[in-house]
Amino acid sequence: MLPTAMFDSKPEYSRIENANSISSDDESGRHSETKSKSLHVHWGREKDPDVTPQPRASSTLVLLALITILVSGSLGGLMVWRVTGGLARSCAAMPSLSTLKLPMGTRKVIFNANHTFVDDPKTNPRTVDAWNSIMPVGYGGILLTPDQYPVTSNHRTSYKEDHWAFTVYHQIHCLYHIQKAYYNLIRSPNTSDAVKSVQETQGKTHVPHCIDYLRQSVLCSADTTLEPMDPNGRTAGWDTEHICADYAALMAWTEEHRSDDFKDFASNVD
Repeated sequence: MLPTAMFDSKPEYSRIENANSISSDDESGRHSETKSKSLHVHWGREKDPDVTPQPRASSTLVLLALITILVSGSLGGLMVWRVTGGLARSCAAMPSLSTLKLPMGTRKVIFNANHTFVDDPKTNPRTVDAWNSIMPVGYGGILLTPDQYPVTSNHRTSYKEDHWAFTVYHQIHCLYHIQKAYYNLIRSPNTSDAVKSVQETQGKTHVPHCIDYLRQSVLCSADTTLEPMDPNGRTAGWDTEHICADYAALMAWTEEHRSDDFKDFASNVD
């Protein structure tokens, strides 16, 4: 069962990032694509995309689909946010983060489509594995000593005094919940029944909270990487190089300082 207390559905906002099973070629800016017997997951396009797209249902779900696509694209800017902007602002707001000695190096990453992450988790087990691969053991929760607490915290009276979580993992949690809700809707032949099912499993406020939380996260990171536009003024955002946080290093640090041993978060999301 997913410990929802860690990521409350009530509006409590924050921010940061993560990436495991990710490798990158520092010279070319592209991640390497070495084979693995386990699921090979990385930032951009899969080397062996053997998953066929799932059929899409038609109905009044177009709006939700657009929202999901928008938020999915936005997480690309969140999961590999501009360190020169987003991290600087985050650390400026919480000076005591410097005491954590986070491994916040940078990497060059080219954004490309990765269908494994966006397929239906119910029909493609590789999708569940992919999402699990970018969430550390412990779901991102860490233990801090009193001298490491952020000086600007405003909510410590109602939370465990030494338990904290980096925002990036809350963002991943939220995006995956939106994805699950989206597929629960398009999988159902009856829209009203599907909406009721989503509300029963995730609550009436969880998905709206996540959309608003990610909206504010996108605005906070404000990735200023330039993307080329076609003659019609459109851009997919792919094949563009970003300067990104070293997510794999952060994920390793988070696991080392974890507060719990929860595993397989994507397998436990209703």
